[in-house]
Amino acid sequence: MIAWHYTTGIGFIGIVEDGYIRPATRHVPRGERPVVWFSINQFWEYTANKGWPDKNGNAITLTMEQTAERCAGLFRFGVLHEHAPYDWRQIRQLSGMSTRMANGLHKVATAAGASPR
Repeated sequence: MIAWHYTTGIGFIGIVEDGYIRPATRHVPRGERPVVWFSINQFWEYTANKGWPDKNGNAITLTMEQTAERCAGLFRFGVLHEHAPYDWRQIRQLSGMSTRMANGLHKVATAAGASPR
């Protein structure tokens, strides 16, 4: 099975320049280990859609098409499952994220159409 890291053209450039995928660090609280997010969704991981301010400055989540348009395209990197072996329960535990953060991420992911397991 292949696990995918979904990103935008903006993220793609950094990954290629670095030669590896950096863990997500934005909004990661002190004491929590940053992680690299992978998905087994073969089409597109809806949680990879970007947040964006609307014309009134309110935060909205872009659609897949809007994310592609505003963020220089959509890209993914595939790895064998053994290189991204952890499921949602294990990531929660290994990262040290709080129950509140884990529940919030799960709620947002489910609302976006993802199936964290």
